[in-house]
Amino acid sequence: MAATLGTPTAHPDAPPGGGPWSDVPWRTIVGTTLVVGSTVLLVVWLVTFVFFDRQIYMRFTPGQLKVCTEIGGGEKVYDAVGMTLEKQRSDLFRHWILGLGSGDLVVNTAGAGVHHFDLPNVLFIGKKVQQIEDMLRERKMVSK
Repeated sequence: MAATLGTPTAHPDAPPGGGPWSDVPWRTIVGTTLVVGSTVLLVVWLVTFVFFDRQIYMRFTPGQLKVCTEIGGGEKVYDAVGMTLEKQRSDLFRHWILGLGSGDLVVNTAGAGVHHFDLPNVLFIGKKVQQIEDMLRERKMVSK
């Protein structure tokens, strides 16, 4: 049966059976919903990962270690005397193949308040440990 010029035809994406919803472009609606929804989820994940997931970070200065354990929290300062650094590359797949030379950094402080800090998956761990060791060997001298 051929369509005549005066009769409306259903949209090519319409479900079979016609009806009032037969003119709605379903593929466009579903595709747009998937793209917009996934983009919103990606943005939320990126903001969470970049800004809020950094629960602990360390800054090494000559002779000192400054540790911040939460965003907006204060810093604790530790003296470098007696501090130990460990570079761990125990997992071949995670550290060498996927991590491109990453490793876990373990820092143990010394003194009255001994603390243990683990930083997993630090990129270019060998170079960073060398820089940290060189910096911790230096001491700031204060003259009177």
